[in-house]
Amino acid sequence: MRILGRFFSSLFLVSLIAVTGGCASYYLVKDPESGNSYYTRKIDQLLSGAIKFKDDRTGEIVTIQNSDVKKIEEREYDVGKYASK
Repeated sequence: MRILGRFFSSLFLVSLIAVTGGCASYYLVKDPESGNSYYTRKIDQLLSGAIKFKDDRTGEIVTIQNSDVKKIEEREYDVGKYASK
């Protein structure tokens, strides 16, 4: 029982670390048609092939059919998010 308890405690700790730290993803999304760039932390792929996400600069929900998505570092995300358009 003691080993089982340690196992579940370790599993909980690993899960907590994964959820709270180091697992954040940051994206730069470009719309080649309009030339607009967006910064976001979560992208949803729609059945139509389009992507949907919240633009972290404006808070607006954006859907783009054809996009260029690039995973970026947190520092680049912060600079882009707070830069003026």
